[in-house]
Amino acid sequence: MKRIYIVFAILLVVGLDPAARAQPTAAPEPAKAQGQATLPAGGRWERLTPEERARLMERYRWYRSLMPDEQARVKERFARFQAMSDQEKQEVRARWERFKKLSPKEKHSLLKQARRIRELPPEQRAQVRKLFKRIMDLPPEQRRKLFERLKQKKGAGKKHL
Repeated sequence: MKRIYIVFAILLVVGLDPAARAQPTAAPEPAKAQGQATLPAGGRWERLTPEERARLMERYRWYRSLMPDEQARVKERFARFQAMSDQEKQEVRARWERFKKLSPKEKHSLLKQARRIRELPPEQRAQVRKLFKRIMDLPPEQRRKLFERLKQKKGAGKKHL
């Protein structure tokens, strides 16, 4: 089940696409059994609990309900995640855990900012990502000080309006 949450994190953090927030899986085409969609037996499927199977089937139905271009985006992001090193995957998982702890207001703000970044021209988007990477590469103490200065500037700007 963790893999599904990881894919979700990729969609939000790496893909920055709030339209694809659910946790898709690249599951095989379901077989029809007594009118219900089920996945082929064997392997990992057999080891899942009934609750895990139900959640996976729900996500599979969601995936199948997407338009073909949306399905292609989900598959591409999943493949990108699968190609990551174990360390990169762990970083994505950690970002997802941090995202889950945010308040609804903070999540909304973050997704809104991500949408604005996604709408930038490719050159500007690349500059934003480069700057973000530079900030994230700073030692934690320097990063904290930078954010404190930015908050002070933002607060000072509001006072003058």
